[in-house]
Amino acid sequence: MYSRSLLLAACTLHLGLLESFAGSIQLSTSFPSDIEASKTVFDKCVEVFGLRVLATSGVSETKTLHTANVLAEYLDNDEDGNIDQPEVLAALKGSSNAQIATMVLFATEEEQESKQSQFEAFENSITRAQNLFAMEIFENGSNGSDRDATLEEVLHLVTDKGWDEAFPSIWGEKEGSSIANAMDLARGGKFLTIPSFYPSGAWYTYYDETADYGTQITEYVYWATTTYLGGQDWPGRIHSEFTGEWKPYTRTMLESTDSAVVALLTSADYKFPISKLPDGNYLPSSISTT
Repeated sequence: MYSRSLLLAACTLHLGLLESFAGSIQLSTSFPSDIEASKTVFDKCVEVFGLRVLATSGVSETKTLHTANVLAEYLDNDEDGNIDQPEVLAALKGSSNAQIATMVLFATEEEQESKQSQFEAFENSITRAQNLFAMEIFENGSNGSDRDATLEEVLHLVTDKGWDEAFPSIWGEKEGSSIANAMDLARGGKFLTIPSFYPSGAWYTYYDETADYGTQITEYVYWATTTYLGGQDWPGRIHSEFTGEWKPYTRTMLESTDSAVVALLTSADYKFPISKLPDGNYLPSSISTT
């Protein structure tokens, strides 16, 4: 989940805005010069629209590429070869190389902890990141008790460092933004800290006491987005295992329960990623140049 402690924080490449897909997503063992030192921890690197996915030797190439493709699909959700919302990509790239938004993949949480001291040598080179563990990546999609957490953790990176910063009054993870107001409705009131109990009519009831108000919003956006896309009703899912936190699990249920968030997700003012649930197979229909 988003509230897990992070070893790293994400990174941002050059300042130019790459809006078009220029070639296939490929693994590389050579790293950009500004994060060369990170090779003491990671041995695989994938660049996606100027963003980065780094993985240790304990993460397979297949799982690394799956993560990179999901990232591409959230940025170019209609897969026409162009970034859907350029302002979001610009925010994800940040204002320096050290701010480039980055997914960091480890085999397990234990492996991440074991590499903590090695990270200290280059921590200033990667300052904005989201972690993900190989054991929770299912490249063939969610099925039964196997939930592909890639859809969640990658979306956290995109919304937390992208949409939040590009459009703070609408998607900002703060009090008073449009998405915050929608979340307050879903929780049955504004709770800056986790309440002991939520009102009986609430459909978003997140009880992680380590989560601040902003993190509550990040999780809310994940639940709403993936529900709208059909990502919470996978084959063999035991719904009762999840509805303690989020009750609607189909688009129809979401539309009848949370009209405020549906209005934001589908607003013509933005191109939020609601065209297709990412499946790890980014296949742009047109390849254009910048």
